[in-house]
Amino acid sequence: MNHIQTSRERIPAIDIARFYAMVLVYYGHIVEQVMYLGSGPAAVQYKFIYSFHMPLFFFLSGTVVADRKLALPLGRFLKLILGARLVPYLLFSILVGVLSFFIPGWFPLGALTDAAAYLKGIAKTLTGFPAFCIPLWFMALLISVEIFHYLLIKIVTRPLMLACSAAILYCGGYVLNEAYNFVAQGQAFWFINEVPVVYCFYAAGILIQRFGWLGRDFSKLKTGIGSILCLLLVFLTFDLNQGPFRIIQAVVIVLSGHGNLFFFPFTAFAGSLFILLAARTGPAWTWLLYMGKNSLSLFCLNGLFYHFINPGAAKWFAGTFDLTHGTVFAYSSAMTLISLALCVPLVYLLTTFLPQFMGKPAKKGPIFGPLIRS
Repeated sequence: MNHIQTSRERIPAIDIARFYAMVLVYYGHIVEQVMYLGSGPAAVQYKFIYSFHMPLFFFLSGTVVADRKLALPLGRFLKLILGARLVPYLLFSILVGVLSFFIPGWFPLGALTDAAAYLKGIAKTLTGFPAFCIPLWFMALLISVEIFHYLLIKIVTRPLMLACSAAILYCGGYVLNEAYNFVAQGQAFWFINEVPVVYCFYAAGILIQRFGWLGRDFSKLKTGIGSILCLLLVFLTFDLNQGPFRIIQAVVIVLSGHGNLFFFPFTAFAGSLFILLAARTGPAWTWLLYMGKNSLSLFCLNGLFYHFINPGAAKWFAGTFDLTHGTVFAYSSAMTLISLALCVPLVYLLTTFLPQFMGKPAKKGPIFGPLIRS
């Protein structure tokens, strides 16, 4: 989900994969609320999607890392990263926080009932845990990952060194987070504790970019077969990961709940490749590319549905229908389609009139000038 301008030519499959990933985010948050109401089928679907959909975002972010950006002086690099990540993080945290004054919402870190609750939420948000807009935790962690990579790449310059470093970091990060619950202790500062764990997916994206695999011309038959095989691997392995988890019996990175040391990355990589190969196999329609290019806006807008719409809609659904795999899938799919359709005009407005606040800090908009100079 990298929107910093670089000279690198865009690869359509990456933009399409971003949109597919956003579909999974919307679906996952919708089915999550049904799961909270005690639905077994919803819990299975939730575990399936969460076994790979957030690692997929780090994987895709790695595929678009530009050497030109990494060669910038530290100060300039931080301006770009913070302008592209921190600005929308704060903007939507403020937006959802203000809306909570007028619209009843669901806030899992604590109901926003008084000034003390809001002050606590502000403190958490400023330390990297977005209490007012929970989905933005990914943005907080991505900031930490990108800064970490900028520093690491000064030392680890060869692909083999990068791969070995990522594997070692993953194992160390896994052990560290199993031994100490940073989130429960209120010490998940900008999710630095999760950086070594998710860095393996980020590094994998960088490596396939460096080796030129994204630009190779594969037939749609081969990519289609590969996509199906990867999907089959996810189906066969996602439930083999039996923990240990935290609070929810599924992979939930925001809680440092990864589960099995081996099955977590295995299934996550299989799912990531499934989406990437599916993106290369399917049609490259203009609207798919547009939504993928503006996936950051979609990601931020998801907070509105997560806090204000999904919980109430799930209660209506659970009180109206039998909760079978079929009905849960149909409901979650319909809600995902409706939610994304509602986002289209908002995405257009945000990216047209406020592009510098939506991941493109060096771009001039019709209302405001660039936040930083290129």
